[in-house]
Amino acid sequence: MSRIISCTQGDDLWCAARVGRITGSNIDALLAPVTTRQSTRKGVVYPAGTEALELAEYRQKLIVERIYGRAVNNVTTSYMKDGSDREPFARMLYEADTQQPVELIGFVLHPNWDWFGASADGLCGDDGGVELKCPAEMTHDAYAANIDLLVQEYKGQVLGNLVCFPERQWWDLASFQPYAPDSI
Repeated sequence: MSRIISCTQGDDLWCAARVGRITGSNIDALLAPVTTRQSTRKGVVYPAGTEALELAEYRQKLIVERIYGRAVNNVTTSYMKDGSDREPFARMLYEADTQQPVELIGFVLHPNWDWFGASADGLCGDDGGVELKCPAEMTHDAYAANIDLLVQEYKGQVLGNLVCFPERQWWDLASFQPYAPDSI
C-alpha cells in the first residue's frame, strides 16, 4: 500500500517531504546516458563514457539536501507558476471528459523505499491516475503536433507514479493550454 503525505504540491510540507529523496520527476536524470564525446564542465575535461552532467548534478543535489536537511536549487519559473495556476482547470476538463473524479494527493512515498517518492497530479477511481501538464503555448503546440514529445518528456514521471502506486493499473498523461483552439 502506498504511503501518501497529505499536502499541497509546492507548499512547505511538500518541499520537506521531497528533501534528499529521488522523485518521479527526476527519473530521467537517473537514466541519463553516459556522454558520447569528451566534454568540459567547470574547467575540468571529462572523457567520453563519463556519466551525464544531469545525473552528476542531481546526485550532488541529493547529497547536499541530505547533509543540510533542506531543499536546494528549487527554482520556480513564471511558466511553472502559470502551469500550476492552470492545473485546476485542466483537472476539471479531464474530469468532465472522462467522467472520472480525480482525487488530489500531495506526495507519496514508495510502499517500501523511504528514499523514493512521487507527486502524482491525481488518482482516478481504484486503478488509475493522471499527470496533467499545462505548458506555454509553444510547448503545447509542439505536443499537439507530435504527442511523442509529451510522452518522451514525462514518461519517467509517469513511471515514478506507477512505481509508487503499484496497485494502479494505468496512468493518463494530458497537456492543457487554455488558449489553444478546440481542434488542438
